[in-house]
Amino acid sequence: MGKFKKIIILPILVMLVSMLFVMVGCGVKVPEKYKKQWSKSLKFDNTCYKTLSITSDELKILQLADIHFDDHNNRKEWTLDLIKSTIESSMPDLIAVTGDWVSTNEKKERDKATKTVFDLIDSYYIPWIVAFGNHDAEGELTKYDFADIFAQYKNSLFDVGFTNLKGGAGNYIVVAEKDGKPVQAVVTIDSHSAVKKWSTIYDSIGKDQIEWYKWAMKGVQDLYAKAGGKGIIPSINFQHIPINEYKDNMDNKDLYVLGENKEDSYPGKKNTGWFSALKEIGSSKGVFFGHDHANNKIIKLDVIYLGYGVESGWCEGYAEDCKKGGLLITLSNSGSVKLEQIIYDK
Repeated sequence: MGKFKKIIILPILVMLVSMLFVMVGCGVKVPEKYKKQWSKSLKFDNTCYKTLSITSDELKILQLADIHFDDHNNRKEWTLDLIKSTIESSMPDLIAVTGDWVSTNEKKERDKATKTVFDLIDSYYIPWIVAFGNHDAEGELTKYDFADIFAQYKNSLFDVGFTNLKGGAGNYIVVAEKDGKPVQAVVTIDSHSAVKKWSTIYDSIGKDQIEWYKWAMKGVQDLYAKAGGKGIIPSINFQHIPINEYKDNMDNKDLYVLGENKEDSYPGKKNTGWFSALKEIGSSKGVFFGHDHANNKIIKLDVIYLGYGVESGWCEGYAEDCKKGGLLITLSNSGSVKLEQIIYDK
């Protein structure tokens, strides 16, 4: 009887495992229109990245972090004015929203908050990208619901990406082109959420995401080389949750670049080799994140800038007295980087 039970259970387990391949996160099914499978044998072509046209030898990227435009934000009008003021004072080529623009659970509130924020951002006719934060997909809207919202905007460069990667959405690359030739790249990675809701222990970037990155950057590098690019194409990375090596080196005075920290850093629970992959490829000039609102310090480790943007909203009772604004990252086509904190002081 025991052996018979095992024979019956095995096919059931196989069936359940198979079902997981079409599910992501906490049982979120991938809509058919977004299903896209990645493998190392896949050919890299123009369906694997988005493009951004630039006219100068520099790409100016404004990072907005932790907007939290919902019922946890006690200064909503100030937040909208902050976004407006920060964009207008920097006039970037690209805007990167690095997660947690919303954190409330309720569907209508999340929908309303998201559309209010991105209606404003999109009104400037500046291309923009999004990296999911740990709170964004914790409520009644999934990452695919957000993708539906982002698809309504003319200036959105958000891409769901390959849905069989860990997290299911939000791993993608934007290639900046000048005169039709690739000159830079911007990489967005999904750094996931807490291992349990409201926990301060966070999930780690997946090994499959790292392998996808290596594959994708090889494809981008091939494009760059074929267009006459010299050396390795320069790039910038965005994610929400900090990188592990930042926490390990955050107090090293020899690595200090700018800013300050007023709380600890909370990266993923396990170091899966993400920073090692960035060093191996040699393209990334900086990894910028948010998540820990009271921090805005940037360090430089092994020629790569690692650090926080500036909190771009208010959360009642959390980091209310810290700097607010955005981080302007200027990457030249030759690979040099300039960093400037855009501080909102109203």
